[in-house]
Amino acid sequence: MATAHGDYNWPMFSDEYRNYQDCLQGDGTGKGACTHDLHSGALRAGSNIYNIGTWNDGVDEPDGTLTAVVEYEKAGETVTSNSVTLSIRDNDPTVVSLVRTGTVSTVAFTVTLSRALVAGEVIDVPLVVSGAGVSADDYTLSLTSGTGATLSGTATLTPTLRFSGAGAQEAMLKLVPAAGSTVERYTIALGPDGDGANGFDHAGLGTNVGGGADPHGTRNSFDVKRGAMEPSVSITGGPDVTEGSTATFTVTASPAPSTPVTVMVDVTDSGSFAGDGQAGSRSVTVGVDGTGSLTVTTVNDGIDDWEGAITATVQVGDGYTVSAPSSAAVAVLNDGVQLPDFNLRLNYSTDPSGITEGGRFFFVVSPSTWVKKYVPVTLKITHTGDFTPRGKLWAITGSHNGVYGPWLFYTRTKNDDMDEPDGTVTAIAEYGNGRTSNSVTLPIIDNDPTVVSLSRTGAGAVSAGSGVAFTVSLGRALVAGEVIDVPLAVSGAGVSVDDYTLSVTGGTGAALSGTDTLMPTLRFSGAGAQTATLELVPAASSVGKQYHIALGPDGDSANGFDRSGLGTNVGGGADPHGTRNSFDVEVTPAQQQLFQQHGEPTAPEVGI
Repeated sequence: MATAHGDYNWPMFSDEYRNYQDCLQGDGTGKGACTHDLHSGALRAGSNIYNIGTWNDGVDEPDGTLTAVVEYEKAGETVTSNSVTLSIRDNDPTVVSLVRTGTVSTVAFTVTLSRALVAGEVIDVPLVVSGAGVSADDYTLSLTSGTGATLSGTATLTPTLRFSGAGAQEAMLKLVPAAGSTVERYTIALGPDGDGANGFDHAGLGTNVGGGADPHGTRNSFDVKRGAMEPSVSITGGPDVTEGSTATFTVTASPAPSTPVTVMVDVTDSGSFAGDGQAGSRSVTVGVDGTGSLTVTTVNDGIDDWEGAITATVQVGDGYTVSAPSSAAVAVLNDGVQLPDFNLRLNYSTDPSGITEGGRFFFVVSPSTWVKKYVPVTLKITHTGDFTPRGKLWAITGSHNGVYGPWLFYTRTKNDDMDEPDGTVTAIAEYGNGRTSNSVTLPIIDNDPTVVSLSRTGAGAVSAGSGVAFTVSLGRALVAGEVIDVPLAVSGAGVSVDDYTLSVTGGTGAALSGTDTLMPTLRFSGAGAQTATLELVPAASSVGKQYHIALGPDGDSANGFDRSGLGTNVGGGADPHGTRNSFDVEVTPAQQQLFQQHGEPTAPEVGI
């Protein structure tokens, strides 16, 4: 039986291969297996040779494979040989094209492969930036989009664009001339075919597709004049101002436009400092020197308040593109009493790595400055798990001569005697008009152990070579990130590690290690891990022996649940069940059946 992936196989017998040939039609991309049976009849002694040809289809496609396996009858049953797979290399190059996109004033371009790549495929595309007087300092080249596309060598005039992995086919790039560059014309092109210095086949590229890659015959380059380039616009803010003063921003275009450009800017205000008509959409004229100025007048409201900010953000418009930094802010300070911002932390005696359930702690809310003004603060607390009882949050405030200090919020957790995942308590302070502090999260560690039980499946003695199944279960399902290592012990008079095999036959997130010892370890890890089924198979040499399969003991003894070296990380650790923790099983002789065939030849083994 032959199985082909791709579109390379060449049928010898058109009648017998008609369905097979139909399956192989097309370009081969993404093909599943096409299967055909060759009925050989009786085989000669020794080797039997089958010639299977491939065709040269002139189509660019992923490499393929041809796999063969022999099926034959033996003792009334169908038996299969080993399989042999031969890789078929495509010899048709993937064609790469380069096309400029957008309007005449946009230096954006697309590099496209003639087909999408599949997993494991890589094509490196050499690029060339040239022009009279051009150096690598005269521009920046960036990748703006493209599945599986990366750009390297951008500090040279010969960067490389890499396509890799399933679905990689097209990438968008953008060239931006540097501010102050005097270059008048840029040429962006694909490298040449061949193994020249920057050719598609030069050493050092990572292209691994069959047939390699070639540049398109015509869609491989374009020129752009400096005067036709759309400037890229950014914005920066001036120094902080006091309310009633004017905030300033500088808008910069690169390269400088040949004629003035109108840039649209959106102005927002945090703190109600902007004067009438100053916020919202504003226009800025950028001159041929490449700069423009935006001013925003602020007002003095005569109210003790927090500092605010005027933020200006460049909007998309005609005749320019937006580049970083596209937004800038100027702080506006209150000229009266500057109300403080607040910082949230834990009290110094609380370990930030976590506390055990039942513990207590303080959230401390501190002002950034000391003021003789009462400022209301709301502490919002959320939690995961069920460790925080309701009504266990009190605020303690203090003042000295009208200067108000930190707020202390006392929080207590409850000890519920219930095994559960660790939790958290998170707090954030809210104050003023929508202002918030930093947030603080404290882990709450459960102190109730997860109980582990062990139970045999079935009963009675087992024969040598037969398996005895048993189940190890946790008292609850684990969550993501949790691990419990369960120590096991196999013992019995005269029992050694050579007397049995032990394996996991089922269980989410269950893995077994140390099976070459009498004290293996069963690991449960990750979301949903709770139950594992294992099987112990006694060897023929263990007839008459009695096995004792058990959980390790509680504590930190040699094979205990709390010994060093185990990876258990759940709060409260893990303990063995008080009664469901072991079983015994006796091994009896296996029943043997003798099969004799007289006068019948033994069927040969067939391989390929």
